[in-house]
Amino acid sequence: MRLRPGPRRRLAAAAAACVALGLLADAASAGSTVREVAGALPADPVYVADSQRRLLSVLERGRVRLRIARVDTGRIQIAVVSPRSARRAGGLSEFANAVDQALPGRRGALIVTTGSAFHVVTSHRVVDPTAAALRAAVESNRRGGLDAQLLAAVDGIAEVDPALAGTSTPRAPACRRLAESRDRRTPSTI
Repeated sequence: MRLRPGPRRRLAAAAAACVALGLLADAASAGSTVREVAGALPADPVYVADSQRRLLSVLERGRVRLRIARVDTGRIQIAVVSPRSARRAGGLSEFANAVDQALPGRRGALIVTTGSAFHVVTSHRVVDPTAAALRAAVESNRRGGLDAQLLAAVDGIAEVDPALAGTSTPRAPACRRLAESRDRRTPSTI
């Protein structure tokens, strides 16, 4: 049985639409890019990739935003990205550093996490206390989930933030791993 030109065209259009939707689904599941994260963070201190939304509910994201606003407005930013996104960038620390570099003039601490791995980049030289605050928050709240870890991290990082402590610490770019260098201007991976 031959299809008339009308039904054949509709069938071809439907097939093309299915292929296009499949490609869009693949692109969405691929994860976030550095550009997407860096573009979102100036307007919202908590970025959660679509593929990671199950790790941090809308309510939990709201709590983290409110905590940042209460304790250290404008100086703590958080990005929850997929492990796949991090791998595409060469690793979580490389992804975090690329986001940091894409945000010129950013101040404070940038936490990038996959939900199981964490990395912090600071715009100041007080790296060890910042990394220790993040590490303590993550380790002491493992059973509480990502929201508990991030809430504790915000509190801990705010406590050691030199801008809030009244100390005047020279700002320096953070661009190398802590494990690779003893320089205090480096980021830290947990």
